[in-house]
Amino acid sequence: MELLKRTHGIIGTLLKPYKGRQQSESYTKKLKDLKLSWEETLFDIASCKCKYLNDCHCSKEKKIPAQEREFVIDQRTTRNLVIGSIDVASSRKIAKRNQKKMGRSQDPEKHFEKRLKLKSKDTASGPGDSENETRNDPEKLPD
Repeated sequence: MELLKRTHGIIGTLLKPYKGRQQSESYTKKLKDLKLSWEETLFDIASCKCKYLNDCHCSKEKKIPAQEREFVIDQRTTRNLVIGSIDVASSRKIAKRNQKKMGRSQDPEKHFEKRLKLKSKDTASGPGDSENETRNDPEKLPD
């Protein structure tokens, strides 16, 4: 947040007298220098500032997802990669995952009951149980 406020302050002080000083050579030099410094530095908004993302010890909320690490590393160093169009397949996966999470968080008791029902069905009757019963029960053995 400090970087944003400082940048906003610099822009404000430089652009405020723009109309009166736009012809001044020193003023245009300051504007060009500011533009060059912005092109060289990255306005990094990632919450994780670790230099080595694979050895990151930040909290889960601050960590950069594995899919995004290559891009962030590139942006912090050589800046060759660019953002492309939306990856529809990944967006669908993320949306599905979020829906599942939201479903669980809205009614945790309902989710717990569903899991119990599924477990009870698996243990009560599974494929091939009828054969096991006939093997173990002498009255149900074929003649």
